[in-house]
Amino acid sequence: MVVNNTEAPLNTVKLLLLTLVLTIGPAWASPASDESAIGDDAADRGMYDTALFFYNKALQLNPAYAPAITGRANALKHLKGGGSAKNESKKEKNRLQTDEQTNAKSKADQVKQAAAAKEAAAKQKAAKDAAAKQKLAKETAAKQQAAKQQASKDAAAKLQAAKDAAAKQQAAKTAAAKQQAAKEAAAKQQAAKTAAAKQQAAKEAAAKQQAAKTAAAKQQAAKEAAAKQQAAKTAAAKQQAAKEAAAKQQAAKAATAKQQAAKEAAAKQQAAKEAAAKQQAAKEVAAKQQAVKEAAARQQAAKQQAARDAAAKDAAEKQNAAQEAAAKQKAPQDALAARTQAATSIPAAQLRPATSQYHAPTHVVSSKALGWWEAFVAQAIAGEQSAPSWLIISTCVNFAVMMVLTVWWLSPALTTSKQMKSRLKR
Repeated sequence: MVVNNTEAPLNTVKLLLLTLVLTIGPAWASPASDESAIGDDAADRGMYDTALFFYNKALQLNPAYAPAITGRANALKHLKGGGSAKNESKKEKNRLQTDEQTNAKSKADQVKQAAAAKEAAAKQKAAKDAAAKQKLAKETAAKQQAAKQQASKDAAAKLQAAKDAAAKQQAAKTAAAKQQAAKEAAAKQQAAKTAAAKQQAAKEAAAKQQAAKTAAAKQQAAKEAAAKQQAAKTAAAKQQAAKEAAAKQQAAKAATAKQQAAKEAAAKQQAAKEAAAKQQAAKEVAAKQQAVKEAAARQQAAKQQAARDAAAKDAAEKQNAAQEAAAKQKAPQDALAARTQAATSIPAAQLRPATSQYHAPTHVVSSKALGWWEAFVAQAIAGEQSAPSWLIISTCVNFAVMMVLTVWWLSPALTTSKQMKSRLKR
């Protein structure tokens, strides 16, 4: 029991010393602070990527370390658009000073080595301090051991008081830990909010860039559509010009055809005029020939009339002799002789034909004329009398006139057929 009473204060002292070392030790040498200091140095040099790397490392060591959180936020701000102009100038400087960046990396390595050296020195110092504290603790324990022997009751009371104090300290540590945890949670929430805001800003910037690209694409499409429309208009104008040229050519061809038709019509009219002139000349010639023929027919008729008068006298004498001989013949012969006598007794004026027309005299329709015609036919059949010359001449003249009229009537058709043949050959 006595041993237990003497070891209890020693354990209490050890617990107090361990608590002091854990509480005061990080203040002497903190790896998070060293990493944050390296990040601050890199940020001052404009190397925000390097600074962000060391800030993240410091936060891994101590997530609640405020300087590292602040430095990390500033580095992200400079990297993601807050200092775009400065970043561009610094990026330009970094492009032009590649060797300087290499030196900066070596300096960062040197800073890391210095930090590691500092950390080792701090650990050695902490070990020395811990040894001194342990020595002091031993001396204190010895003094307490001597004191415990004299006042065990007071030790028990002190032990109780120490326990109470330890409980209070434990409660205080628990409260401090809770506060620290709350601070760390608040810092994490703040960092999360900052990161979310930066992400949101990045998304908005990306959306703006996408919108700008979309607008540019739409403008390009509009330009292409306008170019296509212009090309379509140009093609339509060319087609219209081609159509107009074709229409002009067609009109020229039509005008040429019209001119050709006009020329042909003029040629036809000229041919018609020439044919009319030829017909008129033919008519005039025919009229002259007709006048000559009429004059000749009149002369011939006059000669025939004289011959007929002489023949009539001779016929009368012959008829008288024939009557005497015919009296001895049969009745038909008497009738024939009587008809012949009647035919030969027609006056000369009635036997003269109308020279103005080429047909039989108008008096042949009478009964006397019919008797004369029968007598003439009978004589012609008997071979006693031939056809009169005026009848033969008038028949020939009529035939010639009919031939001339036929040729004159057919000449335009023949001329037209020849013209058509010559056009087809062309």
